[in-house]
Amino acid sequence: MVPVSRSPLVDRGRELDALGGARPRLDIQGLRAVAVVLVVLGHVGVPGLTGGFIGVDVFFVVSGFLITGLLLREWEATGRIRLGAFFARRARRILPLATVVLMATAGYAAATLPASRVDELATDARWSALFLANVHFARVDGDYFAQDRATSPVQHFWSLGVEEQFYLVWPALLALVLVLAGLARRRSGTVLVAALLVVIWFASYAWSLLEMGKPAAYYGALPRAWELATGAVLALAIPLLLRLEGWARATLAVAGVAAVGLTAARYDDGSAGPELLLPVAGTAALLAAGTVSQDARLPLACRPLAWAGMVRLGDRSYSLYLWHWPVVVLVIPALGLGAVTDGVLALAITACLAEVGFQLVETPFRRGRVPGCRGRPALVLWPVTVLIVGGSSLLSESWAAAGLEERRTESQRYYAEHPTAMPAPAATLAPQPVRAALGEAIRLADAGAPIPNELVNEKGLRDDHWQIWFDCFAGWEQVAVKLCPLGDRHAARTLVVYGDSQAGMLLPALDLVGRDAGLRVIALVKLGCAPYAVDQWAFGERYLACDSFREWARARIRELKPDVLVLGARGMWAIDTTDGTPDQASWSTGVQTTLRELTARAHHVVVVAGLGALAVSPRACLTDAQADLATCTTPEDGRILVANDLTRAEAARAGATYADLTTLACLRHRCPLVAERTVLYRDPAHLTKSWMRRVAWELAGLMEVT
Repeated sequence: MVPVSRSPLVDRGRELDALGGARPRLDIQGLRAVAVVLVVLGHVGVPGLTGGFIGVDVFFVVSGFLITGLLLREWEATGRIRLGAFFARRARRILPLATVVLMATAGYAAATLPASRVDELATDARWSALFLANVHFARVDGDYFAQDRATSPVQHFWSLGVEEQFYLVWPALLALVLVLAGLARRRSGTVLVAALLVVIWFASYAWSLLEMGKPAAYYGALPRAWELATGAVLALAIPLLLRLEGWARATLAVAGVAAVGLTAARYDDGSAGPELLLPVAGTAALLAAGTVSQDARLPLACRPLAWAGMVRLGDRSYSLYLWHWPVVVLVIPALGLGAVTDGVLALAITACLAEVGFQLVETPFRRGRVPGCRGRPALVLWPVTVLIVGGSSLLSESWAAAGLEERRTESQRYYAEHPTAMPAPAATLAPQPVRAALGEAIRLADAGAPIPNELVNEKGLRDDHWQIWFDCFAGWEQVAVKLCPLGDRHAARTLVVYGDSQAGMLLPALDLVGRDAGLRVIALVKLGCAPYAVDQWAFGERYLACDSFREWARARIRELKPDVLVLGARGMWAIDTTDGTPDQASWSTGVQTTLRELTARAHHVVVVAGLGALAVSPRACLTDAQADLATCTTPEDGRILVANDLTRAEAARAGATYADLTTLACLRHRCPLVAERTVLYRDPAHLTKSWMRRVAWELAGLMEVT
C-alpha cells in the first residue's frame, strides 16, 4: 500500500476573527499553503520530503482550530450555534469542487483504464460522495488478498470523510454542552467544553495506539479525532493565548517551524502513532504563536506565512489537494517521461486544474453567487452530489464495458479463424504436460493472439482462490489456527503444510494428492508469515504476531510428527533493509536455521520455491480493451529468482527436497496469465485454485510425494 493524505481545510483562515479581538489569521492561509505543498511535493517524489505526508496532519489541527473558533465566535455573538447554517456553509465550500473532481476522474478513467479498474473507481467515487470513503478504504486496504487492486485516484477523499464525520458530531456536542451550561454561566460552559475535548483527545489517542499499524488506524475518524481536538483546544484557549509574552510567541514559532520541517524531512510513510505527536505539536505551536491582538506583530518566524503569495497559495490549497492525486495516479504514469519530467508535469497540470477549479467552481459557490445556493438551501447540494457522482460513475462503467466488448468481438473472430489455437482443457485432469501448455500459451502470445473469451474461470476469478475454499488460516493478528484436515482425512500418514499465503496456495493441489496418495493434509498457514527464522514487517512495523505463530506452529509439528513436511513462502518478502533492498544474508541464515531444526521433525521435508509477482494485475489485464496475450505475459520476477536460488542452496545443504513451483507457471522466465483457456493467477502473487488443481500431480512429482 501507497499512503494518501487528508484534505485541506475548508474554511479560509482570513474568515476567522478569533475571540478576544485577534486579527484576521492570514498566517493560517500560509500554514495551509505549507501543508499542501508538503503533501503535493511528497507525492510527486521530490527528494528530501519523505515525510511530506505530515502536511495532512497540519491540516487536521488547523481545521479543528478554525471550525471550533468560528462556532465559539457565533455562540459568543448570538448565544446559539446554527447547525443548519454551519452545514450549509460546509456544503457550499466542499461539495461543488469535490463533485467536479470525482466526475472528471471517472470520465478520464473510463477512457484510459481497464474495465475492472473503472468498476473499482466507480465504487470508490460513490463511497466518496457519501463521505464514507475512509470506511471503504480501511476495509479494502485491510484485505491481504486485494493485492491486485491498484491505488485509487480518489483515495485522498477518505480524509473528507474523516473531517465530515467529525464535524457531523462535534458542533452538535459543542452546542449541547453550552446549552446545558446555561447562557449566564460562560465560565462553566468553557470548563465543560474543555473537559469534553480532553476526554475526546485522550480517548482518540489511546484508540490510535491500540489500532496502530492497522488500516483502520490510518483511515478511521476515531483514531484521528485527537488531531482535530488539538486544534479545538487551541481555539478554546484563544483568550489565554492573546496574553502570551513576545518571547514566548517567538519561542513557539521557532519550535513549530522546526517540528514541522524536521518531520517533513525525516519521517517516512511508515511513521504513525506517537511519531505524529511532533508535527501536531509543531502545528499547534505555530497557531498559538500567531494568535496576536490587532496592535501586535506576528513573531518573525510566522511572518512569511502571511505574505501575499503564501496567502494566495493557501486560498487554493483545497483545489490543489483535490486535483493533485488523480494527476499523480492517472496522468503521470501514462506519460512515462522520467521521474523529474513527470514530477514537473504533475505540478504544472495540478496548478492549472487547481486555478480553474478555484476560479470557476470554488469561489462562485463559496461566495453565494450561484442561484439557489445561498443560506440553508445549499444543504441540497449533498443529495445532488450523490446523484451526479452516482450517475457519472455508472456512465463510466458502461463506457469501459463497451470498449471491452469490442475486444471480445475481435477475439471471437480470431479464434473462429484459428480453431486449434488454445483449446479448452480436456475432460481428463492432465490432458498434456504443463510445460507444453505453457509453451503453447507463450507461442500464441508471440504471434499476437488475443485473449480468448471463453475462459474457464474468468467470471469467478475473485473467488477462485484457496482462501475462499479453505478458511482455517491465521490472519494478521492470529497466532494459532484450527486444524482442518484435507486429503485423506483418515489416513495414517500425515503431510503438514507450513508457511505463508503461498503455502496456502498449494492446498487445493495437495488435497487431491492427499486423497490419491493416502495422506492426511494439515495446514499451518499464516498470512504474510514465512516459516523461516527471519524478521518480517507488516503495516510499517515488526510482524511480532508472525514470531508467535512460528513458535505455535513448530510445537504442532513436534506433536504431529509428520511423514511429509512442506514449507512454502514468497521469498524475501517484507524483509527489506532500511535502503529498500532485500536482506539476502538474513534470508539465507533464516532458511538454514529453520531447516536444521525441522529436518529432524519429519521423514521427508520439501521446500517449495516462492512464486514471483506478475508485472500486471490479472483482472486489469483481462478487462483491458487494448490487452492481448502478449501484454498479459510478463517476465519472471527477478527478486524471486534470487530468493529461490538462495533457498535452493540451503535446501540442498540440509538434505531437503526442493520443488520449483515456478516451472508450473512460467517457462523460460516468462509467465503467461492464460494457458489452456484457464487464468493462472488470481492476483499478481497467487495462482488460482483452478490452476493449482490442474497441476496437482506434476506438483506431487516435484515434491517426490507418492
